[in-house]
Amino acid sequence: MPTLSIPAYILHADVQNKPVAHAWRGAADFTRENDKLAQQLTTLSLRARLACAAATAEWIYWRLRGETDFDAPLQMIEAAWAANCDVRYCQTPTVSEFEDRKGPVNGVLRASKDILANVLRSYKAESAGSLTSRTVYLYFLARHVLPDKVAFDAWLKAAIKRLALLYPHVEGQLGEPVPREAMNTEEDFQKADAPRLLAEFLGRLTPAENRYLRSPEQVLAEGFAGTPYRLS
Repeated sequence: MPTLSIPAYILHADVQNKPVAHAWRGAADFTRENDKLAQQLTTLSLRARLACAAATAEWIYWRLRGETDFDAPLQMIEAAWAANCDVRYCQTPTVSEFEDRKGPVNGVLRASKDILANVLRSYKAESAGSLTSRTVYLYFLARHVLPDKVAFDAWLKAAIKRLALLYPHVEGQLGEPVPREAMNTEEDFQKADAPRLLAEFLGRLTPAENRYLRSPEQVLAEGFAGTPYRLS
């Protein structure tokens, strides 16, 4: 099972256990463009954009968590945070999954998982444009399902502002790994704490319990130098 629990800022937004009132048309509900948001995302490092995508997917997951037993989306989110440390930790599916998961709860969660998988593929390929556009898709999907969008919009604005300052885009570079805690805009975040936070996160992971994480042996086979799931 994933080790992640609901972030405090999502808990405080009180989006859980609300009636599911949104309709669900599939891709039509999220495949849109937002030039302003895309431009803001381009000021962030690729790793910071991945952090935005993973954290946005968390808003979707935790909004609907009480309505389902479907935990693969959370496994993908956990793998995305691991990939922020090293992309070799994660593995994305090569075939379509969970086609029986449909509707305004499970269909949405399946879509969020698949979009985040595409974000990870773009990140691995260092395809900045594709990574950005898929992150925008997650933004629209989150706004589609959240009962009150005010807290989410305020969080995203503050998160992008923080990341642009601490993890700016540098051409030709992935940037430094971004801890999940950096996305908690309710609390101060010191970049100096990042190595400790990342090490603690990696140490809690159990690859055997997450279908989207590679085993230590697989990570080593990918050319990893050092001890897998330990911060180098």
